[in-house]
Amino acid sequence: MSGIALLLRNISGYQDTKAKKLKVAHFTTCRKMRALNDLRNNFQNIEYMKLNSIVELWDDGTYSIYVTNLKKHNLNASGASVEEAKINLQKAISDYTDMYNRIKKPVPKELQNPVFVYKYDIASFFDYFNWINISNFAKKARINPSLLLQYKNKIAFASEKQKEKIQITINQMGKELATVRL
Repeated sequence: MSGIALLLRNISGYQDTKAKKLKVAHFTTCRKMRALNDLRNNFQNIEYMKLNSIVELWDDGTYSIYVTNLKKHNLNASGASVEEAKINLQKAISDYTDMYNRIKKPVPKELQNPVFVYKYDIASFFDYFNWINISNFAKKARINPSLLLQYKNKIAFASEKQKEKIQITINQMGKELATVRL
């Protein structure tokens, strides 16, 4: 066999080996993609119950959270902080689930896979997100800083127009923060 023929044969063998490796890699990638799609489909098939949860700061300094859209159950919790009230709310739903399991009844759909959607009053919002500077936030929202401080301290109560300004500013901050990369 001539040197050229041997070289061509080696190149051909190399190309066949490379093609086989590419096929294996493609097959593996396809399997992984199918597994990811199956996982995504399973995840998407889970029905989540959005539970509208009102967070309020009481005059005694405690926080309460109550769920407004359950049809057959009452769900609420309280705590010394918003975080503690949220933990207690999770415990309350866990207690309901445990109760249904103990009495060997199916857990009602409205209690399965809950996703809490929190609605804060102004005082509890600024207390929970205490890293937000009230004065700077007020400037961004175009609200008098001393007035916003009064809303936070429950000395005055915001009109619907003022609440809308606050909500828009919170949403803008969220969008801006979501685009940050470090």
